[in-house]
Amino acid sequence: MNEEKRFKSVLSKDKEGNTIVAFYKLKRPFNEILIRKDEFTNRKILAFKTSAGLASNKIFTYAFEGSIKIDIGFMFDDNKIYLLLGTYLKDLEIKVGDTFQYLFQDGTVESLTVTEKSYQKRRGRYGIEIENKIEISEGTLNKFCSTMTKKWKFTVHKNGVEIFGGRNAFEKDYEIQVEVFELANCFRIALNNVN
Repeated sequence: MNEEKRFKSVLSKDKEGNTIVAFYKLKRPFNEILIRKDEFTNRKILAFKTSAGLASNKIFTYAFEGSIKIDIGFMFDDNKIYLLLGTYLKDLEIKVGDTFQYLFQDGTVESLTVTEKSYQKRRGRYGIEIENKIEISEGTLNKFCSTMTKKWKFTVHKNGVEIFGGRNAFEKDYEIQVEVFELANCFRIALNNVN
């Protein structure tokens, strides 16, 4: 299905002159992407302002066992596409060399290796939230846009521990698969407004 027909997108400007691409489904906004220009470097940055109807730049996903949360999102910065991984430091410390894999419904696997240190996003009521950016190719983004995901696997490089996940807080795997699929497609549509 052509995702541009599935959602309605509306372009607007905020008070700073940044472009906002809002996506509507069933007449309700569910994803908003902010496109801004860094005035110092002239580079364009594209990041989610809300995702799946929540005030977050990522989709919330959980491990199948336990309460480890890894949030997933997309970002464009300095002409590069990134997959964002977010978690709480008390749950998991993401380090350089760790791998994040996505199993898709067609049986293919995308394997991504963490190449940059985590950075602190904010301190919240659940602890310190950290985030990682993993550069991905346009082909990898297209895979997220064309094929529904099934689950993810996070492997700690240091000791080989594997964590499997891909559900939401309500134990619903399918909803997360749809949300990641829609998030990727909204991101690609907004990315077309950057280039």
